[in-house]
Amino acid sequence: MEITDAVVSPDKMKPVLQTLMPYLNQSLQNYFNHQPAYILREDNSKGEALAKKYAKGIEVKPGEIVIPFVD
Repeated sequence: MEITDAVVSPDKMKPVLQTLMPYLNQSLQNYFNHQPAYILREDNSKGEALAKKYAKGIEVKPGEIVIPFVD
């Protein structure tokens, strides 16, 4: 996950935001590397149990979610 666009007010703060943006993106990346956004649980539903058993991961792309399955 990364911040791709941000609006700041007043305009004189834009250089500050541009300086901080790499640090903010790195912090987001570190956070989600250690704290997943969602954890599949087998006891929630049959679909979730199957996804946990057979899915290798999940990838979010613009306009789509890709779930690769094990062979």
